[in-house]
Amino acid sequence: MLDMKKIIRIYLFTFMCVCALAGNAQPKTAPAWSAKFKSAINWQRVHALGYLIVSTNDGLYGVNPNDGKILWENKSYPALDPARFQEVEGTEFVTVSFLTDKSATVPMQAIIEVVGGKVLFDSQKEQIGVLSRHVLPNSGRLLVIGVRPNTLSASLFMYEIASGKQLWTNDDLFKAEQPATKGFLGKLQAMGQQLSNLQSLTSEPVELPDQTMIITHPNYVIRLSSSDGKVVWKNGIQPSKRGQVYFSPFKKDVVYVGTEVESETGSGFTSSSTANKSEPQKFYTNLYYAFDLVSGAAVWKEPAKENDKLNQVIMHEKGIIICPRSSQKPTINLVDYETGKTTWGNKGKGVKAQGSVVNYITTEKGILITTAFDNA
Repeated sequence: MLDMKKIIRIYLFTFMCVCALAGNAQPKTAPAWSAKFKSAINWQRVHALGYLIVSTNDGLYGVNPNDGKILWENKSYPALDPARFQEVEGTEFVTVSFLTDKSATVPMQAIIEVVGGKVLFDSQKEQIGVLSRHVLPNSGRLLVIGVRPNTLSASLFMYEIASGKQLWTNDDLFKAEQPATKGFLGKLQAMGQQLSNLQSLTSEPVELPDQTMIITHPNYVIRLSSSDGKVVWKNGIQPSKRGQVYFSPFKKDVVYVGTEVESETGSGFTSSSTANKSEPQKFYTNLYYAFDLVSGAAVWKEPAKENDKLNQVIMHEKGIIICPRSSQKPTINLVDYETGKTTWGNKGKGVKAQGSVVNYITTEKGILITTAFDNA
C-alpha cells in the first residue's frame, strides 16, 4: 500500500501536470473590438450609461461600448484637463469647464449629451461665467447661476434641455439691497454684499408640483417659479457653506432647511490644514430653519442649532432628529416641530452618540441607528 506522503506527491504531480496542460492549451483571447484615434489618448472615462468618453490631443470623443464605434467627436476641447470634466450624476450629460484666460476667476462651462455628443449649453457662446449649474429632471430644464461680463452680480438663467433654448433670466435676485449708509461707505457695503452674493447654490434645487422650486444660496432660501423666474418668497439666512432641503410627512406646507456654517471660533467639529500651519482652524455648526411653504414666513423665532457638520436628518412624528457628522462623538438632538427648540438631554443639550450616524431603520420599539467613529 502507498503511504500518505506518496499519495500526496502523486496528487500534487498530477495537479501540476493538468494545470500545465491547461495553461498551454488555453487560446489567447482576441479583443472584442478596437478603436483608433489620430492622436495620443490622454485619459478615458466610462459614463454611468456605459458610454466611453475619450480625451486625446485632438479633442473629446464618445465611443459605443458594444462595438467600439466612435459616435461623436468634439474638437473644441483638445488635451482636456481631466479635472475639468465631470459627469452630471443621474443624467445622460457631462460637463466641461474651462477658463477663457489665465486671469479669469469664473469658469465657462459646456454641457454635452453623451449619446450623440450634442452640446446642449455653452456658456462661452452665451457669454456667461458659470458659478453652478443644476439639471431639473422633472421639468427637463437646466438652471444656471452665472455672471455676465463686467458685472459684480450673479444672475439666474433657465434653459430647455432638449432644445438649448433660453426660457428666462433673472438679474435682480442676487443684487445688493440698498445700503442703510449713504456715500462712499454705503457703496463699499453694497459692493461687499454683491461679492458675497457672487456664489453658487449650496444644494440642488427641489422642484415642487406647482412649477416652483426651492433653492438654497449661502445667504438665502428662495422659492421661485421655474416657468418664468419670478420670486414667490425670499429669506435671508446666516451665511453657510452647505444646505439641504427637507419635508416632513408629519407637517404639511412647511419646508425645512439645514445649513452648515463655518467659522474661525466656536466648538465641535474642527478642521485645520496640516500642510499650511498659517491657516486658521475652522469650526462647524449646523443650523435648521422652518418656513411656511406658501408665504415664506419663518415658523420658528430662531433656527435650531447643533455643533459639528450637517449630516443625517430623521423626520419623526415627535420632531426632527438631527444627527450631525463629526470626527469625534457628536450630539444627537430632537427639534420640536412647533418651536424649533432642541429637547433631548439635559436642558435640551442633546445626547452623545458613539460616532456619526450613517444609517437608521425604524422598529416597533424605536429607531435603530448605525454610527461610525474614527478619531484618526
